[in-house]
Amino acid sequence: MGFRPTAGSVPWGGAATRPTWDTPDYPVNYYIPNFGMDHNVLTTMNSLKIAEQGQGKELKASFAQSEAPADLRTPNLGQDEDVKFSLAAINESQKETGQQLKGVSFAHEGVQYAQSQGMDSEIADMQSSIRLAETKLHHEIPTQSFSQGEVSYNQKWQ
Repeated sequence: MGFRPTAGSVPWGGAATRPTWDTPDYPVNYYIPNFGMDHNVLTTMNSLKIAEQGQGKELKASFAQSEAPADLRTPNLGQDEDVKFSLAAINESQKETGQQLKGVSFAHEGVQYAQSQGMDSEIADMQSSIRLAETKLHHEIPTQSFSQGEVSYNQKWQ
């Protein structure tokens, strides 16, 4: 049993008609004037002549396929650093929460993080700029804190 639309419904309900482009009701085969070669093409061709004179040879483009195709294989360079960091973060989260992702295998070596040397100078400069802007504007700018505790919106930098 197949689908059959009700009688009179579109598109099967009516008789087949000719497409509108078959007998157009707009002008066709009209004259198009030739204004010559585009100035950008002329400039490019002139630049090509200058380059050929500078190189002392005629430059030619060939679109013929070479004898041996280029080796386009990508070498296996191992896991990307971002992937390593992401997997380490997932593992750390799993340890903290005591829950494991199901159906996922994390067969990798752990990533060793450098010990924190305190706040980065760029972060300190940014926080100083925020405080200066707030003072000048007499307005507290909502920011986000990434301290060890929970992340809370509209919480000032610590």
